[in-house]
Amino acid sequence: MIVRENTKAAELIRSKVAVDPNRFRHLPDDIKARSFTVAYVHQVDVLERLRDKIARLPAGGDWKQIRAELAEEISPYMGGNVVAATKKAELLLRTHGYQAYAAGRYTQQMATKESMPYLMYITVGDANVRDEHAVLDGKVLPADDAFWQTHYPPWEFGCRCVVAAVSQAGTDAIKRQDKDVPPAERRVLEGKYLEDARKGRVARKDGRGYADVRPPKERAQAGANAYSWNPGEIAPEADVYKARLPAKEFKQLELELDKKGLEFVNKNRRVNIAKAAVVLDKGGWTLGRALPWSPGQKATRYELINKVSGKVVVKTAAEIKKFV
Repeated sequence: MIVRENTKAAELIRSKVAVDPNRFRHLPDDIKARSFTVAYVHQVDVLERLRDKIARLPAGGDWKQIRAELAEEISPYMGGNVVAATKKAELLLRTHGYQAYAAGRYTQQMATKESMPYLMYITVGDANVRDEHAVLDGKVLPADDAFWQTHYPPWEFGCRCVVAAVSQAGTDAIKRQDKDVPPAERRVLEGKYLEDARKGRVARKDGRGYADVRPPKERAQAGANAYSWNPGEIAPEADVYKARLPAKEFKQLELELDKKGLEFVNKNRRVNIAKAAVVLDKGGWTLGRALPWSPGQKATRYELINKVSGKVVVKTAAEIKKFV
């Protein structure tokens, strides 16, 4: 599949900062939106290569070709499992590619909201659309409503939905068409039904009750590290990583990340992999890739490469802590 060229979307992806996954989970949501990480991949140069491959998609690249290249690079970090690596590559393309397109659309829609003051949620309409997304299909809300800060697609992993701008005249026409439809099922959400949507409740068609459309972060089973993004936070005019925090606060964040970027070993022993990499480098060693897991293995193993002799040794996180 060849994707239509979108230079701004490509630039937005390339502007994301590559971040070690141990550090990424401790970042504030708005900074996460401007960052790029991949589970188990700790080398920044590898993360940057993966990010730049994804940026080729909105620049006009071929989806299948880029997915294959991503999978080939990710596979060693996933035990050589090509199927799993391909699924991960697909997810990365959908998440970062669609986010970039969406941020561009969002910027345009916010710039024209005086003439197009409403937004309509649209699914792709196939059998793979999740219930909580299908129930939103065709719903129309004010463009500046808080609902869109948590539900502007892609608002969950794998989301393929889009949003279209609607004029006042178009919205009035939809209201006339729905005048005989039960109020809870009308497409233009107003009053109680708009408030319900903000709280994560939207009525299904044919009187089949309500669907839970709360964003992942608000669902009980998800937790604080659930998928979360706000289209305004990665829009082109907000592509500077430090824009959200003054210099002093940003420096404090870096110090906190040094404390929190920890990999837990045997529940009560821990080692800061990112900090260990710096110490290893000073001692003449390079922290290599995380090795595939073997049956019965209890901790991630890492390659350590001697920069002079090229010798490679393998150690767990706990062993690295002793080593450094």
